[in-house]
Amino acid sequence: MFRIEAKSNPRFLEASFITILIIAIMAYSIGYLKATPHIPIFLVIAILLAYGLLKKVPFRDLEGGMIAGASAGLGAVFIFFFIGILISSWIMGGTIPTLIYYGFLTVSPNFFFAIVFLICSIVGISIGSSLTTVATVGVAFMGIAGAMDISLTITAGAIVSGAFFGDKMSPLSDTTNLASGTVGVDLFEHIKNMGWTTIPAFLISFVIYAIISPTGAATSFETVEQFKEGLLSTGLIHWYTLLPIVVLVIMTFYKAPAVITLAVVSIIGVGLGSLLDPVPASD
Repeated sequence: MFRIEAKSNPRFLEASFITILIIAIMAYSIGYLKATPHIPIFLVIAILLAYGLLKKVPFRDLEGGMIAGASAGLGAVFIFFFIGILISSWIMGGTIPTLIYYGFLTVSPNFFFAIVFLICSIVGISIGSSLTTVATVGVAFMGIAGAMDISLTITAGAIVSGAFFGDKMSPLSDTTNLASGTVGVDLFEHIKNMGWTTIPAFLISFVIYAIISPTGAATSFETVEQFKEGLLSTGLIHWYTLLPIVVLVIMTFYKAPAVITLAVVSIIGVGLGSLLDPVPASD
């Protein structure tokens, strides 16, 4: 047994070489050859299997290692599935439209960048998706900035910064759940540890955005009013549509499992959507 373990444990130089080789193969195949990820991944797996057999590791142990590695990410896969349902249910139930509408109520030319950054952060934390935040609230803020003749570049930076902060610190984020699930760390402990660096960065960014925000900018709020009127015309803007967010915060505070939390708030969102605009189940 001792001899087998001694042969199967790679030395530091060997492990470093294999790691660098894997990174090089993936980077060259995807970055230079523009290959689909499946081909370099298959090639890397084959190399690792060959290396393991060369080190006298039984194939059954190699197979077990692959299964264990894949099972570590299954929890995140379920999270991805529920996040898709959650976002759809929150749009249908009016939660996201209402959140965006109330965000527009705070818009003003003074401290504009700081407000954009803050609202995108809140929306990002609430839905756990940076891309969804950018594609909804972000697009609206870009239109507002254009109408008010405010720098589109800085506005885009505030939008993306806030969305990424929200995505990183949200218990609903797919990447946050993937990171904690892969290494076997409690989700909320992972978020707590990220806060030591992320929250100071958030505060510094907020102050900087507040300082560089324009003063005395053109106060044309026609675009803002158009967005607000468009949201109101959907009939989804109601204070009670924010109930899923309240439930989410409560369940997060009590550290309920992420999958259960997502399922509960998604069901609430679907229920609200059925009350606001009943849709046949067959659709």
